[in-house]
Amino acid sequence: MHAAGDLFQQLAELYSRMDRAYTRIADTLAFDCRNCSDSCCYQTFFHFSWIEYLYLLKGLSELPGAEKTKVMESCRENCGAGPSKRPCCGANREGLCLLYPHRPMICRLHGIAYRLTRPDGKLVRGPGCYRFESLTKPGLPAELDRTEFYAALADLEQHTRLRLAVTARLRMTVSQMLLTFSCLHSG
Repeated sequence: MHAAGDLFQQLAELYSRMDRAYTRIADTLAFDCRNCSDSCCYQTFFHFSWIEYLYLLKGLSELPGAEKTKVMESCRENCGAGPSKRPCCGANREGLCLLYPHRPMICRLHGIAYRLTRPDGKLVRGPGCYRFESLTKPGLPAELDRTEFYAALADLEQHTRLRLAVTARLRMTVSQMLLTFSCLHSG
């Protein structure tokens, strides 16, 4: 992970830009996720970026031992959840993310309506969550353009893969990613 230090700094700066863009729209509409039983923490999102995976593990490594243990227990529980149990992200503790500064892009951008211009030029739009939609008003900015963020993350991902010689594809939930921590740090 040390080889990725400057890439981590660039990712942190990208996340900061995402957070500012998100906050501008959220604040305009007085939107927040507090006490939401349908927040992104209860969604199953797959993450595909090695740099975000490594950055999330860095965040876990910085937690105090007891907190780290709680996160790992929650992740094991989450990954073992059957269809009758609604999984919650293993980093969630009483509605708060214990890895908040290190959370992946989709955790940062979820909930607000968005638009994205794909590399082929096609425009894709998403409505945002039900709470966000209930707050939208004509004339107020209610759509976040994710294009620059996806492009910048793709660039960082390409650099990460080249630097670390990673060719394998990644498709994991946050809980699955965090569970690999003990495997990588045992022995």
